[in-house]
Amino acid sequence: VKRLFAVFGIRVHAVTFETMDSSNKLGAHHPRHIDATFVPLRPGLAMFCPDEAPHTPEFVELFKKNDWQLLPAAEPIAIHNNKVSLSALPARGTTWLSMNTFSIDSKTVCVQASETAYAEQLDKLGFNVIPIPYNAVNPFGGGLHCTTLDIYREGKLEDYFPKQLPGF
Repeated sequence: VKRLFAVFGIRVHAVTFETMDSSNKLGAHHPRHIDATFVPLRPGLAMFCPDEAPHTPEFVELFKKNDWQLLPAAEPIAIHNNKVSLSALPARGTTWLSMNTFSIDSKTVCVQASETAYAEQLDKLGFNVIPIPYNAVNPFGGGLHCTTLDIYREGKLEDYFPKQLPGF
């Protein structure tokens, strides 16, 4: 994938995250919702799930080299158990759908209304937080980000990582 996209000027970086299943390496490779694991919120700031932190040293170094803050997300309020097996979340459920947010712009984030701790954390970071009562999709392993699709964004193309690491 890295080689194929390079011809279009697109950089691809393979990243591993610690998982709740890391003790069982075979079980650690089931699909994940990236939007409940790692969320870039605005240029220079990204949140990660403390239970599944970025594990690739080069990944963390790349963000630091480009002056990004990587912060652990606030502990979620709700626990979502998977009653429907259509999702890629572990059958025992997850709490981290709290991170599954929708950014309208670099200052405005829509958050599940029940996730008050995460909303408060974002507010303290200077975001305009819009609480949305939106939990009907949770049984399917999704949230606000999973059920939205950007079809148009204003602004110019920007490189948020101008300082690259050789070989990564």
